[in-house]
Amino acid sequence: MADQQEKTDRIVVGVDGSESSKLALRWAARQAELTHAVVEAVATWNIPHLYGARPWLPPSSSEESVLSS
Repeated sequence: MADQQEKTDRIVVGVDGSESSKLALRWAARQAELTHAVVEAVATWNIPHLYGARPWLPPSSSEESVLSS
């Protein structure tokens, strides 16, 4: 049927910039060529819990005088 999607095999490989992940990506690319599959390279990271938050600092003496006015 024309409206049916053709099934495509895929190879998912994690990449983090390390030499071993680069080798894994090269292997996946070559394997995909041999098997007519699609490579999906995946990279993840953690955003630090307080990313973008300003550190709390006590007000300076000039700020205290403005706040108390």
